Amino acid sequence: MALHPPSFGRRGTPFQTINPSLPAAMHPDDCFPDSDRTPDAPPVIAPVMGLEPRPLWSVMIPAYNCLAYLREALENVLDEAPGPAQMQITVVDDASTDGDVGAVVKAVGRGRVGYFRQPVNRGSLRNFETCLNLARGEWVHLLHGDDRVTPGFYAEIEMLLRRHPEAGAAFTNVTYIHPSGVDMFMPPPCCRRQAFCPISCAGWLSDKLFSRRRWW
Repeated sequence: MALHPPSFGRRGTPFQTINPSLPAAMHPDDCFPDSDRTPDAPPVIAPVMGLEPRPLWSVMIPAYNCLAYLREALENVLDEAPGPAQMQITVVDDASTDGDVGAVVKAVGRGRVGYFRQPVNRGSLRNFETCLNLARGEWVHLLHGDDRVTPGFYAEIEMLLRRHPEAGAAFTNVTYIHPSGVDMFMPPPCCRRQAFCPISCAGWLSDKLFSRRRWW
């Protein structure tokens, strides 16, 4: 479990959805013509059409058998979230078997959080691809279902991104958390003192990023 924001990406091919608030279209099987769990090429993510104005954020939460932590992750994001016009929040369930993910989303989200369930387990990479395809925001944040963000996280990242409109991605620090909820360790001190990590420490932050969707 980690305290961080994973990726931002771009939305494309529409999917049939369980939550009526999400765009309905083709069946997921039509978007995955082969059964490979590891794609041989980058995914095809089509542009978002007809959704102006779009939210600034899409917080996409890929989940697979992390029900023990999902409620905390959702509550954490909702505490930090602006209104629906500014932030889309959607859980993308990779056919979890450890409980009723949809029920947790419904109970915690109370209509604020969208939910999509894969018809079969597709593996993490395909599930991330689905997250990008369902995202509608200008910036896409892949927040894993067993992670959370610090207070003021989205406000601070938004400030930095507006200060640097030329940026196509943003990296953040990370704290690893024991399953009991206790912080295990922090990144190097040089990373903790600044919003963007120096390149010498990039190995600590290789998958903790945001990316601008229109640049995907």
